[in-house]
Amino acid sequence: MSEIYCALVDPGAVAIVPVVGDRVALDRNVLLRIGAIALLPLALVQNLVRDFLLTAVIVLAASFTSSKVEVNANVPIVMSQSTQLPKTSQLNELSTLELAQALMERLSISPNDWHRLKSNRNSRANEQVAAAMVYLLKNQPQEAQARLEQAIGWLDRSISAPPCPTHGKS
Repeated sequence: MSEIYCALVDPGAVAIVPVVGDRVALDRNVLLRIGAIALLPLALVQNLVRDFLLTAVIVLAASFTSSKVEVNANVPIVMSQSTQLPKTSQLNELSTLELAQALMERLSISPNDWHRLKSNRNSRANEQVAAAMVYLLKNQPQEAQARLEQAIGWLDRSISAPPCPTHGKS
């Protein structure tokens, strides 16, 4: 089990630094020096706590001057029930469509992740399969089939990433 360190930035975002030995890792692949902090949405922090089986969350009071982050203090906190994964009984209260929509939202590539994931075939296929489930549950089989065909295209490499939507804009 690891710990993660968070710095509160504003109500909708936090900075997070998972610790691995004497270094910190943001993606388990990219090691950064202690003190490096990346901004991530609160929902992603909750996902990391779940996905990486992290047991402790430490919140750091931080002040920001230009591009530098100065940590003032750290205070251990416990994940509240509302930030933990819903229990099975809570999941049972959701409709199948609501669950599929939540999965689609979770697997959608955000604008902030576009450059990093636009060519990631598994991510793109996941995104399309989740969308297909939503269309199928909404009784729109042609839309579902189109999304499934796109997912297959990503996996069999018959399609590739479109250009960045922000390139060419001033």
